[in-house]
Amino acid sequence: MEMEKVTEAVGEMTLTSQQIFSLGQTGDPQQTLEAMKSRRKDVMDIERGIITLNQLVIDLNNIIESQQGAINSLEDNLAQTVKYTEDAGVDMQDAVETQRNIRRLHCSII
Repeated sequence: MEMEKVTEAVGEMTLTSQQIFSLGQTGDPQQTLEAMKSRRKDVMDIERGIITLNQLVIDLNNIIESQQGAINSLEDNLAQTVKYTEDAGVDMQDAVETQRNIRRLHCSII
């Protein structure tokens, strides 16, 4: 009967003979049993946390994969914008030079 209580309290966890023996040692066996229950609960909480963390990582990976096309498109658009801006800078320098030449020519004609 007492062994059934221990197994029920700590679940399917395998008890070593030393642990079983320690239940009958000096001290309160009920307290030892409660400590074992507490440790098992802590281990189960950690296991649930790891499972949750694993699922979060999987979800994050799926989100990143689903957004990869949009990210690549943004990168391409950004690269084109940089190129267009550089080309516009060259065109502006050409326009400034052309305007100077037109002013010089205008001044020469007058």
